[in-house]
Amino acid sequence: MEESVKDLAELFSTAKLFAYGKNLISIIIIVVLAGIAVKLGRNFIKKSLNLHLMKIDPGRSATMASVLVSIWKYAIYFIAGIMILNSLGINIMPILASAGVVGLAVAFGAQNLVKDAITGFFIIFDNYYTIGDYIQTGSLKGKVTEFGLRSTKIIDYGGEIHIIPNGNIGTVTNYSRGILTEYMSFPVPFDTDLAAAEAAGRRACQRVYAEYSSSNKLPDEPVYLGVGAIEGSLINLQFCFSALLNDTFGIKRRFLQLIREELAVENIQAPAPAPYAVIRQGERANG
Repeated sequence: MEESVKDLAELFSTAKLFAYGKNLISIIIIVVLAGIAVKLGRNFIKKSLNLHLMKIDPGRSATMASVLVSIWKYAIYFIAGIMILNSLGINIMPILASAGVVGLAVAFGAQNLVKDAITGFFIIFDNYYTIGDYIQTGSLKGKVTEFGLRSTKIIDYGGEIHIIPNGNIGTVTNYSRGILTEYMSFPVPFDTDLAAAEAAGRRACQRVYAEYSSSNKLPDEPVYLGVGAIEGSLINLQFCFSALLNDTFGIKRRFLQLIREELAVENIQAPAPAPYAVIRQGERANG
């Protein structure tokens, strides 16, 4: 009993309490400095990349900044952890030595992780795609929302999020790097005055170009191609325009609206949809 009291008294002696306080202060200082280093490194990386790449390729700048900040953060955390262990009087050399052996064993079982990281580096530096690009890899197609060394996250137009390990990424089609030509048709009745329809179509081309050319979304004025096809009692008027894939959807919706407005000016109405009947199970159509 006396030995236990003596050990307890020695454990909470003035010298021990001073040592505990010193270690606690050291740990707090290390944690604070690590946080400051992470923040300063993050700001430095982002400013450096923005200075060199932002004007040329904002997407690539954001992608590389995200990856480099992650590497810097984990490196600082590792160094801080070693310093904390050292401040507590723990000999880190045996830990580092055993970590080398364990790391070698883990490496054999984590080949996919290494493959993902290496592929991630090649994707960055070969500039396959960046955050904000619309891509297709395999059967998946969507906009890149996040990119890391291990995986790429894309979201399709249905709102579904796909997380793809970088090591599984093979052929990549990047729709955001080049200008695409979009073809579209607008149906009119068979007896339409084609000269009036052409005049309306050309005015619609001029109007949509005037709306989008100032923002550089339409590099050239859309083109009225004429009659594209005759289907029964309908004539399809065909148009085309060139734009980046991300811009084509909005431009196409507005273009169709302007075509309809201009055709209405010429008293050309879009044909009404054909009547149809819905027959539910257990019912018979009348007549």
